[in-house]
Amino acid sequence: MNNVFLCFGLPFLIASLYFGGQYWKERRFGQRLQREGQSAAALIVTRSTQSSGRGGTFCFVTYQYETPLDDKSVTQTQQQQISIKTYKRISEGEQVTIRYLPDDPAVSRLDGEYWDRSKATNQLALFGFFGAMSLLFLAAMLRG
Repeated sequence: MNNVFLCFGLPFLIASLYFGGQYWKERRFGQRLQREGQSAAALIVTRSTQSSGRGGTFCFVTYQYETPLDDKSVTQTQQQQISIKTYKRISEGEQVTIRYLPDDPAVSRLDGEYWDRSKATNQLALFGFFGAMSLLFLAAMLRG
């Protein structure tokens, strides 16, 4: 039974720890943007989708915004993965609000009504799923 845990339970545990770490990193980044970030107006330049190869679809927006640098402004162009729900609501040419880090203006996210928590939510769900699976294999191993 120990071999079953090593073959199945341990990889589930490793995957759980990986997604837990990714969730924590994403959450901390979002909190930093909310705490230290500056708001700016941005223009949605493009919307695009990409097939995942497994029947799923990844959605993206590209947006541009201006940040100050000395006595001038610099145009930043960023792409962000968004949920299908956000993708259906947002349009090319739409003016949106973003947040960026003043010490690194190229780091930004959509803000306001388009603040997208789906990435962190998915990571948390995967953390829970893989963690539960590893616990099931551990419990089966301990019962012998």
